[in-house]
Amino acid sequence: MRAKNNDNTMRACSRARRSAFSQPPTLNSELSTLNSKLKALTLIEVLVVLVLMGIALSLAVVSIRDWSVHSKLDGAAKQIVQALRFAQGQAMVTGDDAAVEFDANAETLRCVRSVGDPPYANLNDPLTKRPYAIDLVASAQAGVNISSVNFDGDATVTFNKDGAPSEGGTVVLQYGQMSRTITITPVSGKIVVQ
Repeated sequence: MRAKNNDNTMRACSRARRSAFSQPPTLNSELSTLNSKLKALTLIEVLVVLVLMGIALSLAVVSIRDWSVHSKLDGAAKQIVQALRFAQGQAMVTGDDAAVEFDANAETLRCVRSVGDPPYANLNDPLTKRPYAIDLVASAQAGVNISSVNFDGDATVTFNKDGAPSEGGTVVLQYGQMSRTITITPVSGKIVVQ
């Protein structure tokens, strides 16, 4: 009897040693065990997931489109403000009047030295050495329109040697249903985008 107990104990120890040193379960064996435990998804569960993914995707598309509209409008407004400040700065540096002429029909503007009789000479961009002009149709802001320009009934704003505009006024940009208004205050020449 004692021999039989010894024999059973040895077998149990041998099995324990083998299982202790055996390979851990592989990923495939774990997945197959998991798959057998899981039940298949129902058609309703799949449809709910697809609907939720569709809603999330549509919200993302709307956000990207709105961002694109704001980005184009803000970019165009920034370009126009830079042109206005450039002309204002040139007037103060040179002591000669400088102006920005808008053409809402062509969606363009140009900076000019308003000395003497029209047509005025272009102000050159100090970096490119070419006339400082903006063409919204040919720029990254294509699609943005100059919907109105009003400087006391004129489409040109002139800055004097002190940087003050001849008249205060506004430039309204539009892209789809969105718009930005650039306002130049009289006397101080402060430029604000709204």
